[in-house]
Amino acid sequence: MTSISNAKSNDQAGVWQRLIKLPIIREIAESNGAQRGLIVTGLSFIVLFVLVALFAPLLAPYGFAQLKGADGATFGVLEAPSAVHPLGTTSTGYDVLSRVLWGSRTALLAVCLGVVLPIVIGVPLGALSGYFRGPLDKVLVTISDAIYVFPTLLLAIVVSLVISGGQAGMWPGLLSAAVALSVVYIPQYFRVVRTEVSRLSSEGFVEAGRAMGAGDLWVLFHEALPNALRTVPLIMTLNAGDAVMTLASLGFLGFGIEPTAAAEWGYDLNKSMNDVSNGVWWTAICPGVAIIIIVLGFTLFGEGVNDVADPRSRKAPSIAKLLKREQTARGAASGAAAKEEAK
Repeated sequence: MTSISNAKSNDQAGVWQRLIKLPIIREIAESNGAQRGLIVTGLSFIVLFVLVALFAPLLAPYGFAQLKGADGATFGVLEAPSAVHPLGTTSTGYDVLSRVLWGSRTALLAVCLGVVLPIVIGVPLGALSGYFRGPLDKVLVTISDAIYVFPTLLLAIVVSLVISGGQAGMWPGLLSAAVALSVVYIPQYFRVVRTEVSRLSSEGFVEAGRAMGAGDLWVLFHEALPNALRTVPLIMTLNAGDAVMTLASLGFLGFGIEPTAAAEWGYDLNKSMNDVSNGVWWTAICPGVAIIIIVLGFTLFGEGVNDVADPRSRKAPSIAKLLKREQTARGAASGAAAKEEAK
């Protein structure tokens, strides 16, 4: 019976050890105190944001550009919150709640495009530059340094004017924001990955791959690059918040997406400026709070992950270490019990 219970305990510990190796669970398990609070709070906001964006058509009582109800009656202008319009209506007659919910989908698309494109371009370039060095490395580093200092919002405005003349449909507007973010964010991924790959290229496991006859590209993408991506998720979370802010800034300045093409929080904030001076608060508060919650969620999660990755911030044993100690203690106890039974 003792051996069976020990075997079950070891199996359970093994399951926990596999679970805490998953990306997000690993950060939570290795965190403690304020770190865990930041990660869990930020992750809660992010999950809420994603769920609302995915189920916006089901949650929103009306379409983002709908001006009439099911009975054919036109919505009133600047109506206060009521049972028909829980968050009121805008100066153009749009339902505020529907615009906020549908705007989360536009923001999620901006985050995906603004983060995925820089990773797809910046990570491979950084890996090639850090591994092979030479003239290619010098050229890419020079270009990266020149782009890195360019203001993101100014670049986004220029790209928006070039692509769509300042006013665009949903996809042209998202594309202009994504291109501007990509140009600015590519140097970040490039520099981080280049530094890590350059450091890892002289490590023993990389040299062993070369000694076994593997080609440079195989060694780079199978050995060096996977171990150089530890800080990429942190950069992703911080850039995701910037993507939401950039899209909202374009809309607020009048270079964003047309209101009939998609719901966008920055545009709604721009149109609500005159409403606030007239005592109409709901048209500005609701999209503004939505932006704050999303950006705060990505920021808190990124800061929490950054603290976990920094060894200087660890003051107490983490759950991962405690589980490992417990597993070791159980293994030692089961070994001692087996010896006693053998005697």
